[in-house]
Amino acid sequence: MMLKQVLRVLESRWAGSVSALTEGERSHLFVMAPMLEEQDREEISDELSSEPTGS
Repeated sequence: MMLKQVLRVLESRWAGSVSALTEGERSHLFVMAPMLEEQDREEISDELSSEPTGS
């Protein structure tokens, strides 16, 4: 349980850090480490699918 909490906090901090980057900085990061872009896209997709639809 504690490990899951730590991972959630770290993932949240990572997402915040990536979103704080400019588009150019983000592109540069993802060119240097393409697997990070895939992870970032998966997180965005997960966030979008978990948002309420408002219906």
